Amino acid sequence: MKIVILELMPYPYTLGGGTTHITNLAQALINKGHEVHIVTSKKNSEKLVKPPEQAIIHNVGLPHKKFGVHKGILKLYEYIYRLFYESAFVISATKKLKELKPDIIDAQSMGITAVPAARSKLPFIVTAHWVFHLGIKELYSRKNKKFISNYMSKIYHLISDYNLKKTSAIVSQADVTINHYKERANKILKKKPLFKVIPNLIDINKFRPGNKKKKNQLICICRFTKQKAVDKLVTAMEELKDYTLLLVGDGELRDEIEQIATPLKNVKLLGILPPEKYIPLVQESEFFVMTPEWEGLPYVVIEAMSMGTVPIVTNVGNLPGLVIDNKNGFFFKSNNPEDIVKKIKEVSKLNIKKYSENARKTIVENYSLDYVAKLFISTYNKAIKDV
Repeated sequence: MKIVILELMPYPYTLGGGTTHITNLAQALINKGHEVHIVTSKKNSEKLVKPPEQAIIHNVGLPHKKFGVHKGILKLYEYIYRLFYESAFVISATKKLKELKPDIIDAQSMGITAVPAARSKLPFIVTAHWVFHLGIKELYSRKNKKFISNYMSKIYHLISDYNLKKTSAIVSQADVTINHYKERANKILKKKPLFKVIPNLIDINKFRPGNKKKKNQLICICRFTKQKAVDKLVTAMEELKDYTLLLVGDGELRDEIEQIATPLKNVKLLGILPPEKYIPLVQESEFFVMTPEWEGLPYVVIEAMSMGTVPIVTNVGNLPGLVIDNKNGFFFKSNNPEDIVKKIKEVSKLNIKKYSENARKTIVENYSLDYVAKLFISTYNKAIKDV
């Protein structure tokens, strides 16, 4: 089968869960003997991840540029460039898809990413990592940009509806996202697409438990943004003097995080690290902590659980589909610093070994490359027959 994975953001030139998913899915499909192409926008930097050797990558359209960097008149330039960037991707990716003539397309978002697939008239599914237009609305609302929040979310909602009408199937990692699109389909469609929950996939041999955990060591790997609320986690460390937090990542709140963390001896800012550097740190940590305001299903949590590191996270997005409270991990009551402190102190008094074993078992049984690849291939075949 010839399969195209379609992604707006430039691959393999960005980091994050989306990039990890593409890498793992492509490798899993190649392992099963399929031909995998990745159609994505042009590079904006040097390669940040190593793609599967047999994956064929097509970088089209305009180079990606960071959004939200400039102020004043340059801010207008950002919006104009973003418009041209997304338009160029739609046009050039549509052309590339028609050249490739794949058996199936797997678009990695219900936003702009899926539009070339919808326009191509070829069979396609959407892997919805989150409810895209609601994420856009939340992002700009928290930046106190109400007008942009409402305006952009409405535009992307229309785009989402357009893709929903064209796709044969929608896949997501948990019921939360699937249920949203089911409800929307019931309102606007007579013929409904296939809806299927398929977990993210990881190499369970690469992300395996280490030999020993360091008592009261916490680790967090994420972008430093308002969404991830890293500032609240670091603030909580002021009351957790007997604990150590390893913080891996970078982002727009770097200066703010450094300002809070500098006086604290128990917070270590490690910057962006590749997997070979952060894997040993996760393996030796007792807990993986994340305090996002909203979320999809972060790969770093799956990786941590695969390494037997117990997650303590906020109960948002698709995380409830992965973490079972008081069985393979724990939820904070909220991401307020007071609740973070209370939960970490409470959990660290427990016998963590059984939670660590349950976390690893969850991933081995449900998130391995081989197991999840079979689920995607089955979905692809059904989507092809539906056309």
